[in-house]
Amino acid sequence: MIEINTLLRRISKLTSDLESYCALTRRTVGELSDSFLAHVEATTDVHGATSSAIAERIIIRDAYARAKVNDPSADDDIDTQGARNAAIADHASATTGVHGVGSYYIPQAPLSGFLIRSFCRGWTSGKFLQGAGVGNDPSEVDPPTFTYVEIYSDQFTPPSAGWSVWDISGIVPVGTKYVEVYVRSEGNGSAYVLDAGARKYGSTLDRRIRPVQGYYWCGISTTLWCEVGTDRKIEVYQSAVGAYMRYRIIGYII
Repeated sequence: MIEINTLLRRISKLTSDLESYCALTRRTVGELSDSFLAHVEATTDVHGATSSAIAERIIIRDAYARAKVNDPSADDDIDTQGARNAAIADHASATTGVHGVGSYYIPQAPLSGFLIRSFCRGWTSGKFLQGAGVGNDPSEVDPPTFTYVEIYSDQFTPPSAGWSVWDISGIVPVGTKYVEVYVRSEGNGSAYVLDAGARKYGSTLDRRIRPVQGYYWCGISTTLWCEVGTDRKIEVYQSAVGAYMRYRIIGYII
């Protein structure tokens, strides 16, 4: 049998060990609780988390609530400002396939640089737009200008009845498109007959005034407009009824 003293010593030791264990347990739980709370509240050095774009790391926001990732490579990746800026720049410089341009509801500006400005803000001051056909860009051209010449410029009398060629290159400059022709009839002895005409060189158009009878004391005159080619020649008409048609150029349009 165990002596009573021995039993009491064992009970005392067991009690002491139990108290030591409980004290240790209480300390360990407290320390763990504090450590856990510190971990929960930590903003740095948490499981390797970083605000930089580093592979296989937890993302944590920096002091400005920002974090970085690399540019996306798949549709469901996180987007970045850099990728957006690149996409916006590509869109801004695109010349085709933009918002349905060229369709019925959004017109497309012409291809020529100055015509894009024309499309948006008007064309060059003092210029006209000249069409080039459906599907082609128009071009800018100078407006026509009218210039008078001396009314007593070289006179021309057709050498024979009918249409005659008149070279006016010595009267009007290169680039002339139209001329104003003055014509006066000189009588056949008793009366004046105006039977005159003017047309572009090479034309077959019978563009003339039908004979008009006048009296010898007043005469008859008029002016006609005529198209001019690059050769600066026109055709004028001489009466076949006896009167003489005298022609002069009094103005031109470039």
